[in-house]
Amino acid sequence: MSKKDHVTYANFIKAANELKEEGLQPSVRLVRLKIGGSNSTLLEYLRRWHSDTALSASVDQQISDPLKDALLMEFGRVTQSLREKFQVEVNQERQQNKEVCELLAETESRCVEIEAKAHADREQAAAAILKLEKQLSAANERAAELQRQAEKATQKADKEISELEKKVGQLREEAHQAQIKAAIAETKVAAMGKA
Repeated sequence: MSKKDHVTYANFIKAANELKEEGLQPSVRLVRLKIGGSNSTLLEYLRRWHSDTALSASVDQQISDPLKDALLMEFGRVTQSLREKFQVEVNQERQQNKEVCELLAETESRCVEIEAKAHADREQAAAAILKLEKQLSAANERAAELQRQAEKATQKADKEISELEKKVGQLREEAHQAQIKAAIAETKVAAMGKA
């Protein structure tokens, strides 16, 4: 493995502190000259180090450098762990939101299909009634029976549509709640990123 593969945050802290003792402001270029490493890794460590040292500077009492370094590393580890945890939660919320949206789309599609079928059933029933009215009076009883069947089918379709509309409303509310949770989790992740 190359030297850059072995760079850890602990190595970075040590190099940054040495640069400060030499009167230099730690930077990606200066740290890379001391310990190697990739620009992207060192830039991430530099940001963490600035955040961690800003926190440690606000402490009033003197802390030994080794303890301070250890605390900074631990704080960085905990921060990274929390970031990862919140990212997992955000990903889970996004997945749930996606699933709810897919279910909502399926339900809406089914609702459209049922409404189209109900409309077609209504048109078909009306045509059958018109045809039966033109036939002999002996067919009137049969026409009345078809009318009752058509009304039953319409009531059933209307009931299914009403139930599906309720489900659509519930799914929309769940989708809205999932979006709110995702936004809250993203806000937490963003806040942790600024910390």
